[in-house]
Amino acid sequence: MEPFVQTEVYQLGNGGDMIFERDLHALSEFLGRSPPAFYGGQVNDQPGGQLQWVIMADLPGKPESPMFGRIQFSLRENNWADGLTRAMQEALARLCGQNAMALQGGRFAHLARHNSLGVPLNLPFHPVLRHHVDHLDFMLCETRTALDNSRGLTNYAYLQMIQKDETIKVIAKERRTLRRENAKKDYTIHRLKAKIAAMKETIKTQEDQLQVFEGEGEGESVQGDGYSYVSNDNEEDEDLDFYPYGDDTMEPPGRASQDAMMQLLQTLMADRGAERAERQANIAALQQISQNNQGHGNHDHPGSKLKNFQNTNPPVFSKTEEPLDADDWLQTMENNLEVAGVEANDKVLFATHYQQDQHVPGGLVPAH
Repeated sequence: MEPFVQTEVYQLGNGGDMIFERDLHALSEFLGRSPPAFYGGQVNDQPGGQLQWVIMADLPGKPESPMFGRIQFSLRENNWADGLTRAMQEALARLCGQNAMALQGGRFAHLARHNSLGVPLNLPFHPVLRHHVDHLDFMLCETRTALDNSRGLTNYAYLQMIQKDETIKVIAKERRTLRRENAKKDYTIHRLKAKIAAMKETIKTQEDQLQVFEGEGEGESVQGDGYSYVSNDNEEDEDLDFYPYGDDTMEPPGRASQDAMMQLLQTLMADRGAERAERQANIAALQQISQNNQGHGNHDHPGSKLKNFQNTNPPVFSKTEEPLDADDWLQTMENNLEVAGVEANDKVLFATHYQQDQHVPGGLVPAH
């Protein structure tokens, strides 16, 4: 409740003519009390913001004999005039209730009486009105109590309505927020789906390009592990695995020490030197055979067999990454050596002559 701020004052005995004012002033003089005073002020403590008047009544006591206690109370009304009238009627009733013994047999004996809490008291029997006055006072008190309760219930209901409106506003705001968040989520999901579709399309394009690259590489798999060969040819033969490090039971070499690597390189260089020396010896032998054949004209001499072998146009072996190419070359050379009637001891010598990286004398190079 907001603090009471006094804005109005009404003092009895100034010649006013409000209802109950004359009787209250006359009773105060009869009892020898000072005139009552009433104070009023507006407060704004209602849910709807309506201003209400709080009326405070002050009936001073009497310090000398006979002594009377001070009477104070307050009440509420919608305006100053109604509140002041009600306060005067209540002050008159409480003053009569406090001084009931002093009022017996006088003109104030049958006025309404209230105790210090404002509750009606029974009146003495009236020869004409009987108990009609106190009955009316009880009814008036109950009506005022009901009116005050109704005012309180109305204020409470109005406060509930305000809280309900505030709750509806909060819920509506949260609903709008949820809708915006759901819209953002839907947009994010749509955007992610579009990205996923684009990524799938990119992956499909790259897979198609990968297949084209593999087709152009004649069976070489660009997705392989680097240790195996897989043929792409449409053949019914089983795929062959090519192990560059020996048989299929061997594992690729790991990280060897520097000494082991140097020893391996020295071994490879020594093997290369031995192969080169052997090829030079074979070339010299073929040259000697050719010269002997030209000097003696003997067709059964190995030189004639070399000539016959050259006439079969044997293919020259070149470096290849296809194991099947080497096998095909060996099969062709075997057939050509058989047709030329070359002895078994000379087959290796003649075949070595048709390797592409070997130096071949001009007289022995076959025409292609």
